[in-house]
Amino acid sequence: IEDPIEYLLVNDKSLIKQRDLGDDSPSLQQALDDVKMEDVDVIAIDVPVPPSVWPKLVNLAGAGILVMVIMEADSTIKALEALDMNMVPTLDKDGFRNLLAEVFLGATCQRLLPRVGGGLVLVSEILIGTQPVKSLLRDSKILQLQSVLETSRDEGMISLERGLADLVKTGEIVTQEAVAQASQPEAIKSMLKVR
Repeated sequence: IEDPIEYLLVNDKSLIKQRDLGDDSPSLQQALDDVKMEDVDVIAIDVPVPPSVWPKLVNLAGAGILVMVIMEADSTIKALEALDMNMVPTLDKDGFRNLLAEVFLGATCQRLLPRVGGGLVLVSEILIGTQPVKSLLRDSKILQLQSVLETSRDEGMISLERGLADLVKTGEIVTQEAVAQASQPEAIKSMLKVR
């Protein structure tokens, strides 16, 4: 579900149905109501999600549909913080948090940076929905997710700062770019031992 559709996807090993808000559906709410009538495995949303629609998305995920939402945020934690504090109706925050924690698989934040020597290189922050992460989401302790993110590399997680530091160490980006892109500039300076 997009507004507008940026790239036409081709059916190859799966059936893809793209919906353009405005042309195919009058609203995101209606598009999601239509999805419930079909046998859908994955929903990808690349439009701003109004607060009233988030509970519906979490319920769809609870019904076994993989729901992917593209959001504008500087980090995975900032995206979850915005969702928790600003986007969810206050009606039943505890119920929403419990269901979100139950269905949360993970989040990623990606940036393309100028590569030394030309071109671009991808840096990603990856937060995986492990039990400690789900527990913090359920209890609305979003800011504590940073320490889990920094200490769970063995489980596949990586903070933006660690990803940037790794790219500096391999010579793919310069230190100044890493510090400028970091959500926590002091943390990356400490990792790279720069002032």
